[in-house]
Amino acid sequence: MSKIDWLDDISQVVMHADDKEAALAALAQQLPQKAQRDVSTLRQIMAGKVPPQKALKKSGSLWAILFQLAKRGDKALPHYLGQYQHLAKARLSLESVFQTRFLAYLYFFWLIMTLFVSLLIVTNKTLPTFTEFYQDFGAAMPLSTRFILEGWFLLLAIGIFLFAVLFALIMPWWYRRRVNRLLPIPWYLRLFPFYIGVTRNYHRYLQLVFTDIYANVGEAKPLQRGEVQLPKGFLAPHDQTLLNVALRHGGFHESLRLQQQKFANATLKHIRAADSLIGGIIFIVYAILVYTYVRGIYEPIFQLGEVVG
Repeated sequence: MSKIDWLDDISQVVMHADDKEAALAALAQQLPQKAQRDVSTLRQIMAGKVPPQKALKKSGSLWAILFQLAKRGDKALPHYLGQYQHLAKARLSLESVFQTRFLAYLYFFWLIMTLFVSLLIVTNKTLPTFTEFYQDFGAAMPLSTRFILEGWFLLLAIGIFLFAVLFALIMPWWYRRRVNRLLPIPWYLRLFPFYIGVTRNYHRYLQLVFTDIYANVGEAKPLQRGEVQLPKGFLAPHDQTLLNVALRHGGFHESLRLQQQKFANATLKHIRAADSLIGGIIFIVYAILVYTYVRGIYEPIFQLGEVVG
């Protein structure tokens, strides 16, 4: 249990307990000192008080998004407290999104470091010998070799490395961080081209989760309230129609949760496809980089006969 997760872990135990006050008191006695602040925060929440939003957002707790939903509703805060479990289940449905592929990242960094170390040795030891030899015969080094010796290949490799770090590590990590907190994706992350399908389905999923919460607490027009929590409406017209009919004639919650599962599955499917696409692009670019590097090393050897002759 990491430090950042204390509040949500404690909340899941307490909010599922039959006697919430007794469960909270028992946790306060048995948990270490570093968890006591979160125990006090939960006690404050159960008393109907809203802790500082800045602290909740910093911790990544689901209470932050629940308080935001309550703020935009007409019902009092106590009506929303029981919906914490619903948010916890909604996040659990996307659990595999949060898994970090450390081995893939480690392998990628190992390849890059191997390339840089090899480049350092070749440019300082091997290729200068060929340069002197070619100069003795009044010949110019091959273009691909000069590309390495003059530092252009190194700049290209660094640029590709930074691109890979941004689009294969930082952006997906930041994206997953937002999903882990059930927060909408901001506009600058929606520019990330590989995750367009993920964003669309994830926002649809969020809209239905928020709609379900508003319906559970008895708010009027739950579909519309769930929609305004997001940057724009993402549900297709036919989905809106189906849910509106179910809201008026019964079976709304069942229809809503079936739709939630559909969009949760679609989100996971698209994020796996996006990760595979990013990995494939990086592999192709790396293969081109290695080809350029190997050609620059061996071309002086292949042309020695012409130079001597």
